Amino acid sequence: DVLEQQRQAFGSEDPDTLSSLNNLQGLYYLSKRYADALPVATEVFERRRRSLASDHPDLFTAQHNLAAILFQLRREEEAEALVGGALEGRRRVIGRRHSGTLRTWELYADILAARGREADATKEYQAILDEIGGDDEPPYPAIRVEISERLRNRGTTGRR
Repeated sequence: DVLEQQRQAFGSEDPDTLSSLNNLQGLYYLSKRYADALPVATEVFERRRRSLASDHPDLFTAQHNLAAILFQLRREEEAEALVGGALEGRRRVIGRRHSGTLRTWELYADILAARGREADATKEYQAILDEIGGDDEPPYPAIRVEISERLRNRGTTGRR
């Protein structure tokens, strides 16, 4: 297949090969084929961890993607461990208000809720709303709507 040819031609650690693998896991994820996405996302994360600096944004993306798949597979404990590292790294490297950071923060709160830690999840959702405030630049309005809906479903409303 094309991916295998790319691996043979450029190597498994090649950034383009890893991008292709990441795209494949993304397609599996969007198709709700989480069991198929898991080994691919695991490979991408492991290879990025070996080949990139520990503070590289692509490493945090791979970590987030793997955590999201584990979450969908109801492996919340593993997902929480991964997403916590991705969130801390993204906050430090790309900033608290970056859309990638906000999406990882949202996933973290979703995982907390799934693990029965409702108060902690609500606190995190509210903190996301506080962070983006009334900013109407994309992607903030969409994120605000998603978070507000999650809070409404919990019987809580955001302050904004």
